[in-house]
Amino acid sequence: MLIGRVSSLCGLSCLLISISLAPMSFALASGCDAVGERAGVCTPESKGEFNGGGVDVSAGYDQVGGGGSASDGSANDEGAGGSADEDAGDSAAGGDAGAGAGNAPAGPDPIIRDGWTVNCIPNSPCDPNFVVRISDLVNFVPEQPTTTMEPEGWAVVGLPVNLVAEASAHTRSGMLLGYEAQVRFTPVRFEWDYGDGTQRSTSTGGATWADLGLPEFSETPTSHVFDSRGTWTVSVTVEYAADYRFADEPWQRIGGTLAVSSTPLTAVSLDARTVLVGGDCVSAPGGPGC
Repeated sequence: MLIGRVSSLCGLSCLLISISLAPMSFALASGCDAVGERAGVCTPESKGEFNGGGVDVSAGYDQVGGGGSASDGSANDEGAGGSADEDAGDSAAGGDAGAGAGNAPAGPDPIIRDGWTVNCIPNSPCDPNFVVRISDLVNFVPEQPTTTMEPEGWAVVGLPVNLVAEASAHTRSGMLLGYEAQVRFTPVRFEWDYGDGTQRSTSTGGATWADLGLPEFSETPTSHVFDSRGTWTVSVTVEYAADYRFADEPWQRIGGTLAVSSTPLTAVSLDARTVLVGGDCVSAPGGPGC
């Protein structure tokens, strides 16, 4: 009787051990195995991926059958049991028969993925609808262009004066819509106002006559001719295209441009005449032609 019951219990115990050590098909993280997970001392690794503006996070685990139903135990007890008058051999036979009468243990259940989605904060950089506009660049001020002219401060009526605007691509860092970002400004257009009622648009800021290898009073892409004597206020407005990026992400272009004006300069245009004088007009300002 006792031998039969021990044999039956050993069979059930061995069965449970073989089930608990069945291969588990989930990724172990930080040494977390099936026993630890079921005991509640650790959890399997969470996995995630960016998907459609959100992050898909899931933790996988296996559910393995833990043995037969309640009727299995009843069958084992019933099979193992007998009258007090039965001998040990009959008890062992009864126990073996009872152990075989129970249902076979269930195999491993399919892996269950308990998944959910953690979405981005609306209007944050990971939101696919996130849009940056020129008007959002309140914390980013591009460099102000500078303007020079040749000859410096004066011009001869009817001859070109060379105007040069200094503006180049540069990057600013700061907070953009609440997030650390970089903004790159690139000059794309120069709008000139010569102060005599004429304007001109160029794609370059120009260069000096020396840099261009030209003699003085030569025409250049940014030169201008004053047709009369006078004092003029000359200015240039640079239109910057802007690109932005968060962290080390690729640059993204912002629609539109940002206009920044230079400090105006004054140009005086004078007539030039050729006359015969007795000396120069500096030493003899009252001489003929002076």
